[in-house]
Amino acid sequence: MKWETAETDDAVFLGWIFGGDIQGLHQMKETGLPLRAVGAVGIMAQDKDAVREKCCPDLPFCFLPGAFDLKNLKGMYKLMAGMIVKMIKGKLKQAPSADGEKILGFFENGIDLFDEDALAPLVEILAA
Repeated sequence: MKWETAETDDAVFLGWIFGGDIQGLHQMKETGLPLRAVGAVGIMAQDKDAVREKCCPDLPFCFLPGAFDLKNLKGMYKLMAGMIVKMIKGKLKQAPSADGEKILGFFENGIDLFDEDALAPLVEILAA
């Protein structure tokens, strides 16, 4: 991945959460640009603290609710999502749960949790 850089005092990185990581953040850190804050887009808000602790514990961090639609995935991501759906269905056969059904619904039907108000903490960081 090639990064375009501009002369700046600092940078804000926005990336999506996948597999417990913020995609592209490691490469951004390698550019040497001083990071001012990190925004992470995801659909599972309960994962945000673990992601922050793993990826950027020393930076201001904002979780931004996002969207997911299996129809928009391609390549390995579509294959992996299909495997996750099969795994969830298998677990639900063994032990039905409301949370499991909810997550399966996210994968099968898509979900859009975007909330413009969730940007407010990031805007506050940038305005400071």
